[in-house]
Amino acid sequence: MRNMPTVVDTPPRSCGECSACCTVLGVRDLEPPKPDYVACSDCRPGGGCSRYTTRPPTCEGYQCLWLTGALGDDESTRPDRLGLVFDVYDTPADGGEPGIYARAVWPDAPREHEELLFTLAAKLLIVVIYDAKRRGLIGPEHRLAAFRRLLAART
Repeated sequence: MRNMPTVVDTPPRSCGECSACCTVLGVRDLEPPKPDYVACSDCRPGGGCSRYTTRPPTCEGYQCLWLTGALGDDESTRPDRLGLVFDVYDTPADGGEPGIYARAVWPDAPREHEELLFTLAAKLLIVVIYDAKRRGLIGPEHRLAAFRRLLAART
């Protein structure tokens, strides 16, 4: 049985001018599907969606960790300011606890925030997504070893 995260009562947040997820995330339920790291044609300059009331379910249901309050109340961790969009994946490939995706909004963001990434990686497996083609993996050694074994078994 998985350990459930502690629920913290946080005030509701709004994306405001942030639209980082509208570029870094792919949306399969758009026609045609929008690939990762391609700006959405419905994204308005300065944030927001031109078809907000009829946006696809993928967009409607998405909440980054900043929006949920999981990164604290510091506005500097908002994805468009930090340069990283954090979200949770709950089906870990290594069979362990859920982990985090850290999607770079701009190419140097992971390097600029290595300390934050390695702090989070002390407990969680983090998939760092630099762009549509490059990915990295950081985390506790036992999680990395399990992931390497899984990859070796698939080849």
